Amino acid sequence: MSTMGVNKSKTIDILVLCLVLALNLELCTCKTVTVPLVISEGAVAPDNYEQTGILINGQFPGPPIVVDKNDIVVLQVVNLLPRGFAMHMHGVLQRESIDADGAPHITQEPIAPNSTYTHRFNVGHQSGTFMYHAHTDLDLVWAFGPLIVLEDEETINSTMQYDGEVTLVLSQCWHVPISEILNGLTGAPFEDVPDTASLLINGRSWGEWEGHRHKANSTNGKEGTHSDGYEVITVKQNETYRFRVIGLGMDSMLAFTIENHTDLQIVEVDGTLVDPVSADYLQLNSAQRYSVLVKMDQPIGNYWIRSEMLPGPGPQNGRAILHYEGADDPLEMRKQVFSGETDELELDNWVLSELHPRNNLTSGNELVYPVPQTIRREITISSSQRVSLDNTTKFDINGGLHRHKGPSLLHQVLAGQDILTDRENGVFELIIGEAVQIVFQNSMSDEGECEQHPWHLHGHTFYIVGSGPDGYDRVVDGGRINEEIRAANGTHVFRFRDVVTLFPAQTVENTTVGAPCGWSAIRLVADNVGIWLAHCHLTPHQIMGKWFVLYEHDERKRLY
Repeated sequence: MSTMGVNKSKTIDILVLCLVLALNLELCTCKTVTVPLVISEGAVAPDNYEQTGILINGQFPGPPIVVDKNDIVVLQVVNLLPRGFAMHMHGVLQRESIDADGAPHITQEPIAPNSTYTHRFNVGHQSGTFMYHAHTDLDLVWAFGPLIVLEDEETINSTMQYDGEVTLVLSQCWHVPISEILNGLTGAPFEDVPDTASLLINGRSWGEWEGHRHKANSTNGKEGTHSDGYEVITVKQNETYRFRVIGLGMDSMLAFTIENHTDLQIVEVDGTLVDPVSADYLQLNSAQRYSVLVKMDQPIGNYWIRSEMLPGPGPQNGRAILHYEGADDPLEMRKQVFSGETDELELDNWVLSELHPRNNLTSGNELVYPVPQTIRREITISSSQRVSLDNTTKFDINGGLHRHKGPSLLHQVLAGQDILTDRENGVFELIIGEAVQIVFQNSMSDEGECEQHPWHLHGHTFYIVGSGPDGYDRVVDGGRINEEIRAANGTHVFRFRDVVTLFPAQTVENTTVGAPCGWSAIRLVADNVGIWLAHCHLTPHQIMGKWFVLYEHDERKRLY
């Protein structure tokens, strides 16, 4: 018996040693990727209209950052602007790297002019399509770029097959300085955002503007900042491509289509692989991302790729060109001018309910946890736009106004202060390990309007477990959500993402100020210690106060 015990002990020791070696081998596969991002002002003409914009490393948009799972990323953000600046890595969970989140006044102070801030973080097991973008004022209009975390080869081979990939960022552009737009939003009286001048794809569009002409290749513009026409994407016939499409509308949802290519196979949503869903177009709210597989099965030629405002109307020049190898050079298409506006489109739920995370273990995302069956805490976030006593227009949160003051909330917590006592901090408490339901309640503004709102939570992905018209009823609607979750029996039938759209919805029209007009509910597990900003990703709304904070800690309120 003693001999058997020794052999068993040795076997266990060997297994442990093998496990340690395997873990070390995995750790050794990661690498450190250092990326300098120099933020400056300069001349840009993305749509043939020259103005002053923000450059990243001397170009617009910013350069793509491509890394592998488990890589350590070091972003050195150098601020050469004459004002404070902050950069956020959208969708990156920032586990154990709270100070790298880039949320001004929450996890850091804005980077002072002529100063550098270093974001150091491990992307961990996350993979997919993300982005980095400015998180100060309206700087997001100019300061952004793709952040791609590559899936490992095994995941690709087991979940999808394609011959090449393309990244497309959809955004908006104005011919008014963003400082003027900001002053209108925050001043008294309130001035809304002016009409969008152009829609950009990868920072490019085209137009001819009365009284303002610019030669795209003139010497006063740097390469990478001035458009020479619509972006051209070259493909080979009969091959399949992965299009990573990033929606970065500043104040609008955007629709994405490819002329004559109506089978867009959605395979990834907000960094999570999903069971394939076919759609003829994409509906992208601000900061949402989709990967679609598209077969190049049309006759050799040139086809329009389009971006349109939802619900619109909006500019017609949100275009790029899909160029099949062997087709004529699309010289005339590149500088085709489109006048007038697009038609107003219907804003609906599209194919959202079908976008489920993959159930199998080859999905490549170990971070997809089961939807919580029960909850310990429910938080309702009701927000309404109203005119304040100082004649400025703001969004309240549950009847109160939030504002930033003093050092960052992270600094305050590390200094031993209690950030929960001041209501103006907008902080809600979460305890690690508990399941939480957050209900976003829409309501009529003082102008009798009900808008859509893309709510984003930093540091988390979550399940969208319910939505409905009018006002949320904890007994009726909450009970229905619980029944549907029980019926799902642990399967992934709910959407799992980091941006949820709160749609306007009423059963009977009621334009009274504050009247409820739709709700959405999400569930998450509090599993990421930190101080996390949650906000509407329509940037003007965030500036006007549509945000709150999740203070997520252990039982002793420790962050580290």
